[in-house]
Order: sequence, then structure tokens, then C-alpha cells
Amino acid sequence: MIDEIKMIIGAIVIPNETILDIPTFRQSKEATRKQGYHYELFQEFCNKYSIPYEGIFTESAVVKNGHITINTTNKCMHLS
Repeated sequence: MIDEIKMIIGAIVIPNETILDIPTFRQSKEATRKQGYHYELFQEFCNKYSIPYEGIFTESAVVKNGHITINTTNKCMHLS
């Protein structure tokens, strides 16, 4: 039986250069199905660039501010 799935999640923000003249933001971290979420990575972007964030809806806040967001998930493996 599978107790947990371990993966690397990532968040990419392609900034609207007319709003923020910054490089593309890329962040990733290890996560499981029960712990670690994409919104936490987007929250780092919001904190870094003073964008108001909205809890689990942080990705929506980034998009509302004119930027493009991408979620990634890699390297899934089963742990028992």
C-alpha cells in the first residue's frame, strides 16, 4: 500500500515587464500529497515583490496583478 507520494513541485512567474521589470521567478521544493503546496511558492514571489497575497488563492493574486503563472510537478515516486 502506498503511504505517500513524494515529488518536486515548482512555480514559475513570468512577470509583466510593464508592471515589474524583474527576471522570471522560478522556485521549487520537495512536497508530498499531504504537505507542500504550489501556493506557498507563489507566496514567496508575492513577499519578494510586495504583491498582496490571498492565502491558498495566492496564484490568482499574482495573475490579477498582470503576471503569468505556471505550476510544475516532477519526479514522483512512491514511498511505503
